Amino acid sequence: MRPLFEGPGSNRSQPRNHEPCCAMKKRPLFHPFRYPANHLPFEGLRRFLAPPPLALLCILAFGCALRAEQLLWNRSLWLDEAFLALAIVERPLSTLLALPLPYGQTPPPLFLILVKIFSDVAGTSEMALRALPFASACLTLGLWPLLARRHSRAGLLAGAFLLAVSYGGVYYAAEFKPYATEALLSVFFLLAAMRFLEGEPLRHPAGWAALFLLAPWLGFPTVFLLAGLAGGLLAAQGTAPKRLGPAWALLAVGGLSFLAMYGVYARPASATQLRAGYWEAFAAPLPTSLSAFVWYGERASQVLCHFFGLQEPWQGAVLAGLAAIGAMAVLRRDRAYGLVLTLPIAAAVLLSMTGRFPLHERLLIFTLPLCCLLLAEGLVSLGTLFGRVRPALKWLPAAAVLALLVRPTAAAVFDPGTFERQEFRKIGQQILQARADGDAVFVFQAAVPLLEYYGRQDPRLTGFTPLSVTRGDPSSLDEAVRTVKAAGHGWVLFAHVRQREERLLEAAFEDGGAVRQRLAAKGVWAFAFDVKRP
Repeated sequence: MRPLFEGPGSNRSQPRNHEPCCAMKKRPLFHPFRYPANHLPFEGLRRFLAPPPLALLCILAFGCALRAEQLLWNRSLWLDEAFLALAIVERPLSTLLALPLPYGQTPPPLFLILVKIFSDVAGTSEMALRALPFASACLTLGLWPLLARRHSRAGLLAGAFLLAVSYGGVYYAAEFKPYATEALLSVFFLLAAMRFLEGEPLRHPAGWAALFLLAPWLGFPTVFLLAGLAGGLLAAQGTAPKRLGPAWALLAVGGLSFLAMYGVYARPASATQLRAGYWEAFAAPLPTSLSAFVWYGERASQVLCHFFGLQEPWQGAVLAGLAAIGAMAVLRRDRAYGLVLTLPIAAAVLLSMTGRFPLHERLLIFTLPLCCLLLAEGLVSLGTLFGRVRPALKWLPAAAVLALLVRPTAAAVFDPGTFERQEFRKIGQQILQARADGDAVFVFQAAVPLLEYYGRQDPRLTGFTPLSVTRGDPSSLDEAVRTVKAAGHGWVLFAHVRQREERLLEAAFEDGGAVRQRLAAKGVWAFAFDVKRP
């Protein structure tokens, strides 16, 4: 077993001349950045301009600034956020988790409770609802330096940069969904794994017990993180069997807590036809054919494109290959810790094969810190390999990845509106300004939950009429068309996506020449109609 604070790839057989071993027992927070030393050209100048701790702090501060910019931009809630927001604004704390939740939602119960408690104090505005995800995202960055024990200086800095500028990290920091909180749990479990694998005593056992007890109630992917931790403990069992007893006990606490949460909440809440269809669309196929392997490659590319705001599938494929190289490097260097990093992803894929977990980009955000570390390890490994050919080539992999991230990073910095999903507030104000006397306003289908939320924020929207149909039922759509035409003139407001019913409803007025004006914003659109106009 290597010394506790030894950096990856360092020489274990020779003690360091510049610092005695006894001085390594206690170290400052950023001490690990000195190992291993990277002898680069102009080393003195580089250290003067950006010593590793300062560089890391600048990267993390930049990531927090991007997340704060998104929170302060205060974009409109989109459909999925409105689903959860209605549970907060309509229900008291005593009945908050009573099933079914509005629109069949299944958020982690503790996440919903914490947001409800905060909203009772701070209100139910968009920023108040997004405060917990924002705090979770910033804390994820703040805990990053504590991962230094298992990663080289270059790997930790690269991983911090990838996480700081990641589209998923920035976007979900300002979305009222539990995904940013689940990513924070991943970092907590990585820190727990490091402490367990290094055989350190638990200084605050009650705090660790509370973490493992409450984590399943705060994020459903905890079960995958527990699987990764169990794999790491099994791999380390032969090296320090006497030191892992408390770790196994905490693992049992987390597992039993997840089973309890699943039995009393998650399983009953998820038994809906809509969710079953959603799962089927993103279920992983069994790897028994070439097409199945192609599916896995495409899915990995799409997920990484979403994580980092990339547009082309080949860009995601490059990152997927880099992450695979990083996974092999970590597993070769430290099998136990490598399993902690990779098994949560493998466990999610295995469960998806049963149809019980969709491999959708949003639901995999909990793997974002893991992917950033694997990508960073891949960059370090490739850089070392290329550096053997020519020293200057060691920077080639990092430069290539940086080139991929320039555009999404620039968009995040200079155009925070690029993260808008459905600008309901904006188009609602436009309709209020353009609305003529006597105009009826019908809010159709997916825009109804947004109206229900924003109607409580702006009393002028209470005069809008919700209009819903049964998908796939022509008679229901015909009734909706008759209802709208009976008003004579007014507006119809849509949101989310143009499905068959939205297109048919628009066509019913376009064919008769009754459309007099159109409005559109990101994710929402509307038209004014007048069926009495000659």
